[in-house]
Amino acid sequence: MSEKVERYAKEYAKEHVKEYAEDYAKEYAKKYVEENRISTLASNVEMLMKNTSFTLEQAFTNLEISDDDKVIITKIIQEHQS
Repeated sequence: MSEKVERYAKEYAKEHVKEYAEDYAKEYAKKYVEENRISTLASNVEMLMKNTSFTLEQAFTNLEISDDDKVIITKIIQEHQS
């Protein structure tokens, strides 16, 4: 390979690896933030139920938990109680 072609190939590969690494880092960060958000909500629901004797539904209502999050949080709380 000529030097120009080899240099271009290296630069092209370097750019794409960098883009891939950045995309991976962004996706990992999004996943971490989402897991942390759900974990925090589950803890808040459990704490509210413990401190106020609210039912699960009352805690969800008072914390304005979305229907999608309710499903996930319910599973987490059930796992904690097992």
